[in-house]
Amino acid sequence: MVVTMNLSRILLATLAYVCIALGTVGGAIYYIAHSKNSVDQNTLVYIPPGSGLLRISWILKNNNIIRSPWQFRLISTVNGMNSQLRAGEFEIVAGASVSAILDTITKGKLYKRRLIIPEGSSNVQIADIIKIAPGLEVPDIMPEEGYLLPETYFYHYGSKSSDIIEQMAQGLSEKLDKVWAQRPPNFSLRSKHELLTLASIIEKETSLESERKRVAAVFLNRLHRGMRLQSDPTVIYGITGGYKLDRRLTAADINQATEYNTYRIKGLPPGPIANPGLASIEAVINAAPVKDLYFVADGTGGHAFATTLDEHNKNVKKWRRIRDAK
Repeated sequence: MVVTMNLSRILLATLAYVCIALGTVGGAIYYIAHSKNSVDQNTLVYIPPGSGLLRISWILKNNNIIRSPWQFRLISTVNGMNSQLRAGEFEIVAGASVSAILDTITKGKLYKRRLIIPEGSSNVQIADIIKIAPGLEVPDIMPEEGYLLPETYFYHYGSKSSDIIEQMAQGLSEKLDKVWAQRPPNFSLRSKHELLTLASIIEKETSLESERKRVAAVFLNRLHRGMRLQSDPTVIYGITGGYKLDRRLTAADINQATEYNTYRIKGLPPGPIANPGLASIEAVINAAPVKDLYFVADGTGGHAFATTLDEHNKNVKKWRRIRDAK
């Protein structure tokens, strides 16, 4: 009887010690899982495809997101989340615990990056923008100049640039089709390609919304009369192929024979000189009802328009005085 009682006491004591030990371990695990880590500001971290738990723990450590890789692996294993870890780029919030970091990597949304393509960008400029965008490679193939829609696009780190290029091309195609379907019955341009070409020239000539339709009218009026367009941006495109010209145009530039030099060729150039925005595309079919044939910078960021050459020459003299004074 005494032996049985002693044995019971021993078992109870052992059980108590086991419970205490388990409680201590559980408390330690809870503390590790919920205590704040070393990250003191929101941090982006990229998990490459095929990364396992060991690699991910060291990626987090090397990005100063966690203090201890083994603690991260422990909590991930205890919670059974090893197989739920995802690849991609995630935003880890400041002060996140191991448990919160695990939730982000297993259940959180991938971080969206923004790619801004300004209106009037050429293909080579768009390629340069993509080249420096984090997580995108330089596109191998670009469509014909002018057939990409300048907008803000969102992507995930590691996305294919070809997918974004396709999205830009599809966006332009859809909008161009809609505008072309809305052209007036007496519209003088023969194709969507011509419309896009003129829209790209308008885009490069003015950045003012209030001027686009009037600039469109000038070029359409000149085309109707058989006059050369004499657009400086077309000359620049013929020289640089889409890059900016870091100097003033010269008489030699204007006399240079290229297929885009509208001082020398009649009609439109063979294709767009940039990727125009929707406003410039719409301006072509909604040109202002004016008889203007000329325009020149007015020194305020806009242009002075004229219907006669004499009036235009006076405007040119005013602009040269302003330019030289600057």
